[in-house]
Amino acid sequence: MNLCGRATNLPELRAKFADDDCEEKSVLSVLGTQWDSDNDTIKIKEFSPTKNFTLHGVLRSVSTFYNVLGLFALLHVQTKLFIQDVHRVHKTWNEQLDAKFAPRWREIENDYIHAGKLKFPRLITNMDSENLDQQFHVCADTSARAIPAVAYLQTHDRKMGTTCVHLNFAKLKIVKPDTYTIPKLELMAIVLAMKVLKFLHTLITRGM
Repeated sequence: MNLCGRATNLPELRAKFADDDCEEKSVLSVLGTQWDSDNDTIKIKEFSPTKNFTLHGVLRSVSTFYNVLGLFALLHVQTKLFIQDVHRVHKTWNEQLDAKFAPRWREIENDYIHAGKLKFPRLITNMDSENLDQQFHVCADTSARAIPAVAYLQTHDRKMGTTCVHLNFAKLKIVKPDTYTIPKLELMAIVLAMKVLKFLHTLITRGM
C-alpha cells in the first residue's frame, strides 16, 4: 500500500517516481485547489450546494470552496455580504433563514457551481527569461461595504514585441456598516494594496 503520493509535469521525474514506492498522481489536491499535472492547470474544488438553508448550512457550503489565490474574490465578497445582511435578521446559527433571502442565495450558489468548472494555467510566465520585462500592478479601491485589492502581472516580450497581462492575486476585506468614512476606507485600501505587493515581493525574492 502506498503511503505517499507525488505529482509532476516533468517526464524525467515521472520516470524516477515509477522506481519508488510512492504513488504518482496526475491530479493533486492541496487546500481545495486541484492541480492537473497532465495539462498543467489548476482548478478549485467543486462547490457543494447547501442542504440546510441556515447560517450554519451556508457557511458549511462556502468553507468547502477554498480560494487560496483570490481568483474568485468577487464571488466570495457576494457571499460575505450575504452573510452580513442575513446576520442582521437571524442571530442564531441553526435558524431557518427567511424566504426573502432564498433567490439571492440561489444565484450565489449557481455562480459557485460554474466557478468550480473553470480551469486556469498554472504557469503564466517564465520569471527567468532574459527577453521578458515584468511588472506587478496592484490596484485598490473601496466602497462603503468592501475593500478590494488586485495584483496583475504585466509581461512584455522584447523579442516578440508582445505584452500580456494576467490576474495574479486578489485580496478583499468586508467593512462593518456605518463604521468608517470613505476617506478612511480609501486609506485602508492603500494599506491593503501595499500588503499584497509586499506578499508577492516576498514570494518572488524567495524564489517560489
